[in-house]
Amino acid sequence: MRDDAGALRVVLDHGGEWQAELGGLADVSVAPSDRVARSQQLGVLAAAAGGGRGLLELAVRLGGEARDPRPYLLRA
Repeated sequence: MRDDAGALRVVLDHGGEWQAELGGLADVSVAPSDRVARSQQLGVLAAAAGGGRGLLELAVRLGGEARDPRPYLLRA
């Protein structure tokens, strides 16, 4: 799927109504319905305007409602 700026996005279904969405990608290396593993590369980050570093966008949702992703990033 593409966002409004044309960058690609990947939505991961974790089950139990949990989803994570990664955006700002130039290329995606997974297909719909693929099973993915921890640390698997899902895509390639798009370059920012002007050729600088891109920005990875992360959204975490439970039952369609946005959640702050920080607590989930800090887990070991």
